[in-house]
Amino acid sequence: ETRAFSMALDAVTEIVEIDTAAEVQLPGEVGGVPSLQELVCGWLARHLHALEEIDALPPHLAETVRNAIQRDRSLIACEGDLAVWLAAVSASGDATRLSLRWAAGLGDSALLLLARRPEWSRSLVSLDLGFCEEVTDEGVSSIAEGVLGLEVLVLAGCRRCGDRSAAAIGRHLRRLRCLNLAAWRAAQSRPVHVRSHLLSLGVDRSS
Repeated sequence: ETRAFSMALDAVTEIVEIDTAAEVQLPGEVGGVPSLQELVCGWLARHLHALEEIDALPPHLAETVRNAIQRDRSLIACEGDLAVWLAAVSASGDATRLSLRWAAGLGDSALLLLARRPEWSRSLVSLDLGFCEEVTDEGVSSIAEGVLGLEVLVLAGCRRCGDRSAAAIGRHLRRLRCLNLAAWRAAQSRPVHVRSHLLSLGVDRSS
C-alpha cells in the first residue's frame, strides 16, 4: 500500500464512523454498496493534495481516481489539486485542450500555475473555464499573458471578470478565434479589442 492509499483508508474509516448517512458519489456507482476500494478512490478524488502524484498509486487505482476527476471538475478544489491533476493528464492525455468547467474552487493562483507549466502553456489551444466563479481579472490576465497560443477561450459564467480581462485578452491572445462570454457580467462592455480577429464571439443576447 502507498502512503496516500493508507491515508485515504484512514480517512474513509473516519468518515464512515462519523457520518454513516453521508452519500459518496463514486465513478460508475449506481446504487448498491460501494467497495472499500471505491470509497478510498472517492476520497482521493476529493483530496488530490494528499497525493504527491496520481501515478504513485497502483495503476488500476490511479485510473479510477483520474476518471473521477475528468468526469467532475468540481472536485478540483484548490491549486494543489490542480497541480496533481494537470500532471496526470499531461502524462496520459491531450495537452492542447483543457476543460475546467464547473471547477468551483478554482481561483487565480491555480490559473497562474497553469500558465507557468510549459507542457500546457506552450501547447494549449482550447481552454474552458466556464462557471469557474472564483476566477477574476487577475487569473484571466495570467492566462492571456502566459498561454499565447489559445484559439478558443470559454469564460461563460465567470462573473467576477471584467474590462481588465477583455483588455488582456485583446492585448495578448492574437491567435484567438472563439471567445465565449455568455452569462458574463462584463459582456455589455463588448471587447472591441479582440473583435478584429475573432471568428466567434458569444455573449448574452440581452447585452
